[in-house]
Amino acid sequence: ICAGLVALCLFLKFSGLPAAEKAMGYLEGVITYDMDFSQPFGELKFVENIFPQAGEVFGGETKTYAMPFIGEVVQGFGQENSMGLVIASGMEKQQVTACGPGQVAKRGTSSTPGNYVRITHPDGMETSYYGLAESPLKEGDTVEKGAVVGTLQEKELYLEFTKNSIPKDPMNYIAVE
Repeated sequence: ICAGLVALCLFLKFSGLPAAEKAMGYLEGVITYDMDFSQPFGELKFVENIFPQAGEVFGGETKTYAMPFIGEVVQGFGQENSMGLVIASGMEKQQVTACGPGQVAKRGTSSTPGNYVRITHPDGMETSYYGLAESPLKEGDTVEKGAVVGTLQEKELYLEFTKNSIPKDPMNYIAVE
């Protein structure tokens, strides 16, 4: 089954068919979200040894994003049905920075987590920062990695990563130093 999925993914990745990108987004979601291979099979490194492009096909293998501030992850992806991370700060009015370069796609208010900013990145990933007291950004602004997104309203940030509208585990993309 695994070999069949890898072959299908490689075909779709390099076929150039119009529906291939949508199908790849669905398959990536099934493979990386609905089925958690990390527990029983590790990170499937043997697949990368056989197919060097496997990392690109399954996505998210390079950790090019940064933490929005130095803090403690108090709730991980998938815990209590969370589709993101809850990161705690030890201080009031903590500055939150962009995990990567991109463009502000949306800025708004949500009833539960408060003010938020959503940034679209060049690789198609979207990062959303919830629980902000304020933000200097407006929709359409271009931001660099490390640019100030806003300040926390309380002492916790809810951070989501999505690609093709599919939630992703931010820790698979963030380089933790």
